[in-house]
Amino acid sequence: MLAGIFVGIFLFLQAIYLNPLTGRDAVSPLTLSPHQMLELHFSTALDDNRLISAQEKNRTVPPTPTTVEFSEPTLRDTTVFLSILKNTTGHAAGLGIKMLSKSETTSLIKGAAIANSIWHIYLPASGTIMIDQTENYWAYIRDIVIPAHLASDKSWQGTFHRITTTGPKPQGTANVSGGNGLFENLNTSASESLTVARYLAGTGPVTMDGSLKIVIPNSFTTTN
Repeated sequence: MLAGIFVGIFLFLQAIYLNPLTGRDAVSPLTLSPHQMLELHFSTALDDNRLISAQEKNRTVPPTPTTVEFSEPTLRDTTVFLSILKNTTGHAAGLGIKMLSKSETTSLIKGAAIANSIWHIYLPASGTIMIDQTENYWAYIRDIVIPAHLASDKSWQGTFHRITTTGPKPQGTANVSGGNGLFENLNTSASESLTVARYLAGTGPVTMDGSLKIVIPNSFTTTN
């Protein structure tokens, strides 16, 4: 009987792990939007994850992405990501600051590795935007992190692309609010995707590219 219980638990966990319906799709729910789309890209590599020292004065913004993790109890599960955002032609379009915190609704048994995040985006030629979203990183954990730790060389290499945004809007998109400039009074939707090519179990992603798709109503004018 005990053996049967363990077999049942194993099959249950295997079903969750192999369930292709958990996580997010590879296609953005905004793909069929009739409105114009502002697309911003950011990337991070293993050698680029240098911390910003609070003691350094008059330091210019680094040309590569920077991630800061906190150790204080109230901020332990919060990460701040600073990156230059590029447009679809590969040119710098602005600066993005992302704050991401682990959500209490996370439940790996249910295929939900949930994080709450906020983007503060500054585009010099257009204005400022804030993106509020809920994200699910279960597909990333299932398809990359776990296989890397189980591999003999403790690494993963391949092609991974998923939409991480799951809300808070009912259609599974992020909430976007405009700040100033051309985006003043903007209220729209967005989605974020993640693309990974290589991951090391000991240090994390070697290459990780992200993309933000922001719906811009036709009443607004932007350049991308």
